[in-house]
Amino acid sequence: MPSAGKYLLLGLLAPVLASLCDARAADGQRSLQQLRHTAWTSREGAPPEIWALAQTNDGYLWLGTGGGLYRFDGASFEKFQPLKGESLPSLNVNSLVATRSGDLWIGFASGALARLRKGHLTTFDLSLPSVPVLELSEDSAGGVWAALGEDDRGGVARFRQGRWEIFGPSRGVAPGAATSVLGAADGSVWIAAGGELGVLRPGADRFFARRRLGREQTKAEAVAGRGDMAHHRCPARSSAHHGIGYPIHDDMGRAADNAQSPSAEPSFRSAR
Repeated sequence: MPSAGKYLLLGLLAPVLASLCDARAADGQRSLQQLRHTAWTSREGAPPEIWALAQTNDGYLWLGTGGGLYRFDGASFEKFQPLKGESLPSLNVNSLVATRSGDLWIGFASGALARLRKGHLTTFDLSLPSVPVLELSEDSAGGVWAALGEDDRGGVARFRQGRWEIFGPSRGVAPGAATSVLGAADGSVWIAAGGELGVLRPGADRFFARRRLGREQTKAEAVAGRGDMAHHRCPARSSAHHGIGYPIHDDMGRAADNAQSPSAEPSFRSAR
């Protein structure tokens, strides 16, 4: 395109781009109450005790609950039924993660793990004492990480090349319960374990402690695109909880924490 044509095109687009930026700025000033929400409670078929949410590539939203695994298509909830000869190792689903490849990984309060791939369920045994799988995450290389913790017991495990590998004190993981794990955009993996915030940098073979965590700082979240860490005050989950914490997103994809109190009616909410 000739230079004059380029400048003319930019000139024509400038007002449009400016208006879009103004719209985004105005939208960013809206409060949570100004967004349009839809709620599904038990009256609409939502299951109780929702511990985890994950959306797979096919668009289904999966819910991990104290009574099994459910699938939501935007209109109705369906309890997952394994194929003949396959079974969930437990009905108490603590954690979920949907991978870029389309798999759904499932963590259980019993300490077991399972992978749902194209309708088929595969169960994995970490050969560890029964410790709940509190969180699952995928790293930038496609590895799946699990944080296991209860009281002062637990650890971190990684699934790569077809097998699970345990990371313990010899690999830099502080002794005690691991309450959070997250793969960051820069390839690092962050964990909250044994009261410490640790990081595994790309290419490293062990975690390094970054700081001690406060008593209630058990959740670590990566800032997208930078690999930095922010600390979110969130009590460790266990099978004794009866509430649900879930994200509500606005039109621009921003998320706001909305934790339901233990006495509130379990429900799933979305915003558009």
